[in-house]
Amino acid sequence: MADKKDEEKKEEDDRIEFLYKYLVLSRKIKLDKWVKMLTNEEYKETVMKFFDTPSEMILIIQLNPAGVLVPFLEIPPTGWVKASYFIKKDPVEITKENYRNVIIPGDMASKPIEELSVLVEEAYVPILSNPKNHKGWPRVIGEDMKKHVYDLRNMICQVKGKMMGQTLLPMPMGIEQIFEAEWKAQQSGGFEVDLPLKSNIETIVTKWCSQIGDTLNEESPRNDKQLLPKAEIDFWSQRLVNVESIHSQMRDLRVKKMASILELTKSPCSPRFKALLKDVIAG
Repeated sequence: MADKKDEEKKEEDDRIEFLYKYLVLSRKIKLDKWVKMLTNEEYKETVMKFFDTPSEMILIIQLNPAGVLVPFLEIPPTGWVKASYFIKKDPVEITKENYRNVIIPGDMASKPIEELSVLVEEAYVPILSNPKNHKGWPRVIGEDMKKHVYDLRNMICQVKGKMMGQTLLPMPMGIEQIFEAEWKAQQSGGFEVDLPLKSNIETIVTKWCSQIGDTLNEESPRNDKQLLPKAEIDFWSQRLVNVESIHSQMRDLRVKKMASILELTKSPCSPRFKALLKDVIAG
């Protein structure tokens, strides 16, 4: 019986040691912080529950502002700080024999949406939209890949904006060619135009109209008698910041080139774009 207990203890030590070694390699966690976490019965019970309960699929270990390691069995709702995660590949009990094959460790960024936005913008979009990386692909597959990458970028842009409390305007697919395309349109009087880019610009302007319209038409909370006057002041202050941000984005040189292409090609979206800019200035 004693041998069995020693074996179980060793099994637990192996599993816990695996977590600790990852935290040392990934986050340079000191031994004293790790020992302090394990001496807390509630925290240790959380870790052991992750090991012993097949339905517990994720363990988050977070270093809180007080410098204490805290384990969670779900993503904590206390706000994003840098953390490490351990995920099970399958809903099984973690044992000495399987822990290396079942547990997938990793790190969670403190600002995941912002970092994902940079990764997509600086890495995925340039790599996956570059025709040189589509060699051997059918043209339809290459175009479909580009569309999905830009859709992902635009979705992340909108989510990031909502988290910041601001309206972020996504750019059209092919924006990288906007200067060359606008120059050719200028030189040809609007006859030589990149039709896919023009179509993408018209699509994105329609999306902007919806986004900006929602912002400009947003009603203040003045009708809610439960709110204090400060709430209305905060609303208009935030609205001003948001509209100024939209105006700044629309003054981007790339956006001016977009407007130029729409005007040179006599696009039906050109008057809408001009009206939209006037609405933003008035707002």
